[in-house]
Amino acid sequence: MFTPDPSFAKLLESFLALTGHSQVQAAGSTGFEFECGAHNVAVFPTADSRLVVEAEAAVLLPTEAASAPLLMAIHRLNEAARAEHGWVATIDEGDRLLVSKVLALHDTDAVALQDAVATALALAESLAALVAHAATQEAPPAVESEAPQQNPAAFA
Repeated sequence: MFTPDPSFAKLLESFLALTGHSQVQAAGSTGFEFECGAHNVAVFPTADSRLVVEAEAAVLLPTEAASAPLLMAIHRLNEAARAEHGWVATIDEGDRLLVSKVLALHDTDAVALQDAVATALALAESLAALVAHAATQEAPPAVESEAPQQNPAAFA
């Protein structure tokens, strides 16, 4: 286990206060998770003074996890977006479709974290729509490769 940068706990406290959750105790320096609509969001530090913002778009069924068209669509989306904004779609060992981005801890303030969480949620929603369309064998909806700019006041 690593010892996270102390700046992460301070960023987390500022983020919680900004989003109106100052009464929530920061979960120390190990990160936090919350639900927003149909999506789970996690923010956690890395060992090298960075943090990860991650949103779960969907839990894939076995047939979806083995769907070549869906996997190709995800790879093509990653290829189109890789140089534009750094968000990446992945499938973890639990067949969860995730969208995530790594941020430099010392370059991220509470507002930037709030924007990143909002973007993660918007992209997760788009990926969930991609999965739903792939499951029905329809042509996938157009997915913007540019991350949307949103700034909601709270994510609850």
